[in-house]
Amino acid sequence: MARKRMAEARSSDYAMLGRNLAQARNALNLSQLEAARKIGISQGTYSGYETGTRRIKLPMLRKIADVYGVTVDWLIGTEVFVSSDRSSIILNDVEYALITKFRTLNESEKAIVLRSVGIE
Repeated sequence: MARKRMAEARSSDYAMLGRNLAQARNALNLSQLEAARKIGISQGTYSGYETGTRRIKLPMLRKIADVYGVTVDWLIGTEVFVSSDRSSIILNDVEYALITKFRTLNESEKAIVLRSVGIE
């Protein structure tokens, strides 16, 4: 049973979660030890979350999201956080895909899209 849990924890979903945890921690200039202390867990437990080798329960995920000032959806990779010098927004998968597709359009196609949604 322990092997199955370890395999589940090493899935690509847990790897993405770990990368996002590290990104959020680094954005706050925290070491793993400092982050673990803020969250109220051991550094070893926190390290396991970042490496994707330790499963994380939903209440803990919520607590980490609060400490880091992000959403659980962003941590698990279902939202994309975009920041600019004017504002910060969170995009879901469809919004991100729309923006990505828009950027591939030529200027004429972009103008058509912008006119269709009332932005000129």
